[in-house]
Amino acid sequence: MQMADHYSPQWALKETTYFDHETHRFRVGDLEIEGGRIHAVKPPGTSTFEQAVPAREWVCTPGLVNVLAGAPLIDGAPERLLSAGMTTAGTLYATARECIVAATRTRLRLVTRLILNPFARARSQQRQPDAEARAPEIHALERLNALVRCNGGRFSIAMHCPSIVSAYELVYAQNLATALRLNLSFVLSDNARSARAFRERFYSSETHLLSYLQLLRPGTTVLGLSQLTRADIDMLAHSGADVPGLKAISTPQRRTRGHRRAPAGTASDGSRSGLFCGGCASCRDVDACVDAVTVSAAAALGEPACGRIAPGMRADLCLFAPPGTDPLGGGSETFVQLFESRRPDAVIVGGTLALGAWNTPIHDKAGLDVGRTHRREPAPPLSHCR
Repeated sequence: MQMADHYSPQWALKETTYFDHETHRFRVGDLEIEGGRIHAVKPPGTSTFEQAVPAREWVCTPGLVNVLAGAPLIDGAPERLLSAGMTTAGTLYATARECIVAATRTRLRLVTRLILNPFARARSQQRQPDAEARAPEIHALERLNALVRCNGGRFSIAMHCPSIVSAYELVYAQNLATALRLNLSFVLSDNARSARAFRERFYSSETHLLSYLQLLRPGTTVLGLSQLTRADIDMLAHSGADVPGLKAISTPQRRTRGHRRAPAGTASDGSRSGLFCGGCASCRDVDACVDAVTVSAAAALGEPACGRIAPGMRADLCLFAPPGTDPLGGGSETFVQLFESRRPDAVIVGGTLALGAWNTPIHDKAGLDVGRTHRREPAPPLSHCR
């Protein structure tokens, strides 16, 4: 049950301590929310909105953004992500039906990616690159895109690079994405064995092959950075493609510590949220990690209005009960510590309470009831769109 921005009322969080991305510091202010977006950020105590929620002792952050959530967001997984503070997520699905089911059963702001490998392999064997040959896939994917959008989600397509058997498959996917005007994601190997097998098969790394085929371009997203070499990092940094988490592993400090550590935006052991890379040695590193799971990840998902508390941005927020120490004036380190040490007491998506405990300041407030979403229609059969 995706959250609908236009169902959110006009209200304000008054005198809350919120995270400001411009300075990467916590400040105090009034957050005015209207139509599911942040209408204004005002000095503390100056909001004139009639419906105001006192939040002086509460800490407010933007919701986390997960570019690749991993497991399919079905059967309770969305609630687990929400409870960790994730308000926007992208994931991979093998069939059209899974995309529709996920879009109708989550309060997350969801970007569904359909894996194109089966389509691409079939066309690779037929060697039919022209648009007429791709027409059946284009028609099916256009319909799927419309259905996902009808249910409040966003649709895109992806290629799982370790599974390809021909470079033609990657070119096919790019041509299809161009024809559909959809974002295309390339998912790289997530373990050393898979990366080594790819190099033995194509005599190059996945990144080098994508670069050689001129597929690393603005509008494409590259996911899965755990097996990158330094040459791969440099190539991606100069490519113009969206690479969530690249900034966090591109600094000289991180290179000296080894490039195979899990970058921000991917799952990591010992991380409550599963998003932060941990072990940041300097303030610059921590700022990059926070950006990687908020504004940078949102941009890579095609949701640039998410991940930041500022006028015009979507009201996707996390509220934390007062911590043991005063966060006011704290920086990105405080942001990370909040998510790594506890779970949010309330999660707001599109200005509407998606998850909240009884003691949160917005519990049972008029118009902010948990689960208030727009109406859903049963998904039509999609057997022919598989």
